[in-house]
Amino acid sequence: MTSSEPNIERAEGSYESRYGRFLLSSKDFVQQFCHMYARRLNQTKPQLKAAAKRKWTSADLVIFDQVIDSEGAVGSDCVLIGTLYKEMESKPSVLDEFKDFNGLMGATTMADNFTGKKDKLILEDDSGRVALHGVGITAETPGLVTGVMIAVKGYLDDLGGFQVKDWLFCGETLNALSSSSGSTTSDQNSATGKSGSPKLLLVSGLAFGSPDASPFTAQLLADFIGGTLGGEDQQAKSASICRVIVVGNSVCADLTCPEEDFKKETKEEKENKSNSSSSSSNASSSRKKGGANTNISETEAHLRQLDTWLAQILGTCPVDLMPGPSDPSSFILPQQPLHPCMLQNSSRFSTLENCPNPHEAMVCGKLILGHSGQPIDDLRRNVDPAHLAGLVASANASSSSQSSASASVSAAAPPPPPPSSSSSSSTSSAGTEAGGASADSADSNDADFPRAEKESLALLAKSLQWAHLCPTAPDSLQCYPYLEEDPFVMDTCPDVLFVGNRSGFATDLVRVLARDPKQPDA
Repeated sequence: MTSSEPNIERAEGSYESRYGRFLLSSKDFVQQFCHMYARRLNQTKPQLKAAAKRKWTSADLVIFDQVIDSEGAVGSDCVLIGTLYKEMESKPSVLDEFKDFNGLMGATTMADNFTGKKDKLILEDDSGRVALHGVGITAETPGLVTGVMIAVKGYLDDLGGFQVKDWLFCGETLNALSSSSGSTTSDQNSATGKSGSPKLLLVSGLAFGSPDASPFTAQLLADFIGGTLGGEDQQAKSASICRVIVVGNSVCADLTCPEEDFKKETKEEKENKSNSSSSSSNASSSRKKGGANTNISETEAHLRQLDTWLAQILGTCPVDLMPGPSDPSSFILPQQPLHPCMLQNSSRFSTLENCPNPHEAMVCGKLILGHSGQPIDDLRRNVDPAHLAGLVASANASSSSQSSASASVSAAAPPPPPPSSSSSSSTSSAGTEAGGASADSADSNDADFPRAEKESLALLAKSLQWAHLCPTAPDSLQCYPYLEEDPFVMDTCPDVLFVGNRSGFATDLVRVLARDPKQPDA
């Protein structure tokens, strides 16, 4: 008797990991962060200089190599290239924690936003700094942040400030990807009888162990990826997923002491500051260890749940696993991959790729780049909320213009509701097609996305415009003090730029002026 059930095979797509620059070969924290800013500027200055020559073609225009070289060019148009520093009075300082000594009270809480009406922009490099003035750049100040590489055209005024007439960012110097094999992969799948149009599924915020997490929803997601839910049409959608990227916050991990114990110990230490006994110190130490051990045991249980969930998927579909803010990984960026010993079952599968955060890979010939959300959260603190609301409003009103390359920016959300006839489109739209933005995503209406997701997309688009994944690091976002290079600089325009751990899913198509790397510089 012949079975009438269709034989649906999972789509296959080429894969090449490109996250090597985010892996730390050594962990040396002796060097200062100034080296990282210097390397960031050195990496981008040649491209900015070439782009300035293409944009501003005046033969009399001088492009200075250093800020200090412009001292003798008062009143003459010139171009300066450097790093932006945004001076904000509300931004906390590392010295604030010491201001409660000697009767000085410092800031004790972290503000949700550091911007203010008196914010100023300063351009600097290793030779000097100059304040930026001008109507245009002043209007853009609320939307700019520290660490952005920029080329400014203008002149030095009599007071030593630089009057800005025009500017350009590194995003205008990005190279377009020279080759693509997405269509070839789709054709190969069709020829072998496998599901065509391979898709990449992005999911984040699984949060195993969290009171708000639903094990039932996570299990349904695993069943959907494995193709054990729904009818033939639903199984065909599942089979079209060639790879899954788990974008952080997979477990609810807390390795700190309980807050109540911490407050109690702090109070006791203050009361017994003058004469503390060894017995009270031992008791305090045991309380700390006990609280930490309890939390570590809970984290182990949460990791076992994640391990079991991953093992169900890895037998049928490759998975890239990224750490997030709540995962047991390094705190500073780039977060290093989860250690294989934490995932004893799933680590045995060759289809598991333990990746850092940020993550970069070529999937079906398309460049995929993204992170777990920390840079976007920090940008939100450094960008004026009113300016961000204006960006969202203008994005809704304006249409995309023609250009030579494009990138899809996506905000990945927690796992979707159980797949059904009403929610299957939500699941498929959360997966980005390996050949670009998925049909469901590309045709979606921006008005359907909540404001928080639109703001995340606007900030992600700014990150692409600045050609940097986390420009506010290391100023207000913790990162490793790199000495030789800044790995967060983008030198190629990604096909998909994503961020995880948002409150919902959203996507947008951003067009950038990426250029062919074979094109000679001006």
